[in-house]
Amino acid sequence: MSGCLLSPHIDLPLLNSSAQKAFQINSILELFQSGIMGITTEIPKTVPWNGRQVPVYPMQTVDFSQLLSQEPAEIEKLVRCCQTEGFFYVDLQGIDGRRMLDDQQETLKLMHRFFESPLEVKNEYGLVSPHLGYEPVGSRTGVLENTKDGYEMIKVGFLRILYERQVNSGN
Repeated sequence: MSGCLLSPHIDLPLLNSSAQKAFQINSILELFQSGIMGITTEIPKTVPWNGRQVPVYPMQTVDFSQLLSQEPAEIEKLVRCCQTEGFFYVDLQGIDGRRMLDDQQETLKLMHRFFESPLEVKNEYGLVSPHLGYEPVGSRTGVLENTKDGYEMIKVGFLRILYERQVNSGN
């Protein structure tokens, strides 16, 4: 089974202008061309971590382009991976990387807009289940004894995203 592994992990900052986005895309392309970051279809048996070689868990590979095309067999494979293993590799070779970067930027803009909202607005999206809704700062236990966390979070379900997309598109 072929997969697409990207290494090392890169956190992409929020970019505001098309010039900054173009710079970021060109920088990533340079990393690939220089060999610092590479695409491979071979899943290694071990990888370096903390100065030693550690084993790589053999997982299923899910083809992202087939998921975008809503291929039933690939969707079933994804569901099966989530239900059994809980982890999987994602093959990104059949997609347009620029679209993925643009989608990521739009998601970051949405996140910034939500988290910059007043607390009263965010609380309208309070927890409806342990895995869905807004949790304000201090909702969870902190790292040190008798402390609270220092972060807020929003958990959104996939079906909710699809519903909102349908409502906003007027279909």
